[in-house]
Amino acid sequence: MPTWDCAGCHERTIPNLVCMDCKVAFYCSAKCREEDVSHKAVCYPSVPFEASASITSRLYRSKGVSEFERNQLLSLGVAAAGKAFVVSSREVSIGPRNFVTTRLRLDSRKRTLLTFRPDADVRYQVTTGGGLQTAWMVPSVSKSSHLSLYQDIDVFVLIAPGQRMLADLESRRALAQGTAVRDLQVPDRDLISLILPPGPTGAFFEYSGAAWRDTYTSVVS
Repeated sequence: MPTWDCAGCHERTIPNLVCMDCKVAFYCSAKCREEDVSHKAVCYPSVPFEASASITSRLYRSKGVSEFERNQLLSLGVAAAGKAFVVSSREVSIGPRNFVTTRLRLDSRKRTLLTFRPDADVRYQVTTGGGLQTAWMVPSVSKSSHLSLYQDIDVFVLIAPGQRMLADLESRRALAQGTAVRDLQVPDRDLISLILPPGPTGAFFEYSGAAWRDTYTSVVS
């Protein structure tokens, strides 16, 4: 069973509880969860990648590990990078009309390379169950953004709407509810509830081109 750092006391433990909003922060006890007031400032509601109705993915037929990917593995200290092979690779597209923050859990036993299209209107963040997280990042406007992950514990990548997409979602929410437009960094629970109502959803999604690609590689030591 995997162990995580408790987001409250930061002790390595088998997690018993999770934050009910973001489903990312793990806790060893109800006491730690109740007393962790600092988490609220960095708690971002999200839906699992597999459950997001606005995401489609297809297997990408990779021709093997590219020179770039091999160099990435070498930069991470993987001595056997020369014997690396692709485990799986998929291309991901999103529906901009109803895309909200999704969380992608990455297995620590696999080296993962996420490649974002330079024009993808998204932002992303890497976080652990113990509360450690990077700042929000956006794809580069000049070249594809690559995020290489080689970690000793499972981590989550949160992928949220970019500035233009979020502004459109919030404008539609404000119009529907007759309230003022808010300045949000990522979708909050209210916006997610409106965009993703319970029950079946209709097939009205407008899919853009591939927003990102994730490639899982392994090496023979």
